[in-house]
Amino acid sequence: VSYMFYSIIILFLATSHHKNHILSYLLCLEATVLLIFALLSLFAAPQLHVSLILLCIGACEAAMGLSSLISAVRISGTDSLFV
Repeated sequence: VSYMFYSIIILFLATSHHKNHILSYLLCLEATVLLIFALLSLFAAPQLHVSLILLCIGACEAAMGLSSLISAVRISGTDSLFV
């Protein structure tokens, strides 16, 4: 279980490191949400609604991230944040 905490911390650090490209930032953010979902499903197993709410929020976050990536690529032609 402590490995999950370490991996969440590493993914937060990787998210802060990959700030130049939108796609790598979104992938790190999605991996962080999936690890938090796995952690909640292990510890809050009787409370299924908490993990389902987090899963719905993660799906909305992925859709918003994909739409912002598509609009940024259409405007600038690249997924770099600093053009």
